[in-house]
Amino acid sequence: MKTTTLILGARGQLGRALASEFGGTGEVIETVHRNPSAGQQTADLSDAGGLITLMDRIRPGLILIAGAFCNVDLCETETQACRRVNAEGPRVIAEWARNHGGTAVYYSTDHVFDGSLPEYLESDPVRPLSVYAASKAEGETAVRNALPDAHLILRTSGLYGPDAARKNFVIRLVDRLRAGETVRLPSDQWGSPTATRDLTSATRFLLEKDLRGTYHATGPDFLPRTELAHRVCAFFKLDEHLIVPTPTPELHQPAKRPLRVKLNTQKLKSAGVPAFLSVEQGLAALGPL
Repeated sequence: MKTTTLILGARGQLGRALASEFGGTGEVIETVHRNPSAGQQTADLSDAGGLITLMDRIRPGLILIAGAFCNVDLCETETQACRRVNAEGPRVIAEWARNHGGTAVYYSTDHVFDGSLPEYLESDPVRPLSVYAASKAEGETAVRNALPDAHLILRTSGLYGPDAARKNFVIRLVDRLRAGETVRLPSDQWGSPTATRDLTSATRFLLEKDLRGTYHATGPDFLPRTELAHRVCAFFKLDEHLIVPTPTPELHQPAKRPLRVKLNTQKLKSAGVPAFLSVEQGLAALGPL
């Protein structure tokens, strides 16, 4: 797969992992929102004109949309910014790719569903509960409509891995507990923690096999967020008594969350993608924190 690959959002944990995964597949152009490091360029997903100018200059054959407005609660007030980044920017990218024979990969979320079903197939209708989830569902539709035969949409859950910004749930939890902080966590919100390296390797696998469409890509464990926290405590030898299980209504989170969304990953497995890491395997792969 020797082509020019454009990564949007290369500073985040997913973007960094994608840069590593695709580094040997041809020229890889990394972009960040601001303050680029050596070898990186700037790109703003909310700036349609800037995106088009960038793509006209680079002429990527593959575009990986790793950047997103992913602060779920902030999206409730920054609605227009959220929509520009998560939906409008990807639409512009997908339309450019359609006109220039390219392929786009869009990363989405289990939050596009409301949790009313025991589990979800890729073909199930979405029912987003928050502004963030609605923007991701809109982004999916935009990419799918613009590139019916040349898109890859990967829905995932609870992404974690090496993160220089230390923002993902696992690393942030470790930092807070090591500082002796009491951490209130929702006792009734479930998910499937997913190692970043699994998501990036699945992306490359599907692309190299010329497989396109929508796939659910999550880790094999489906558990409450509090149980994940206890497993983090056990692995890193932290004080689990600092974790306070709390029903979601008592957390007063601005954005409504689905409580139990289990994504069926059989389509991904049937494609031949190697098995994803369990929570314990994923924590071990993080190395020292």
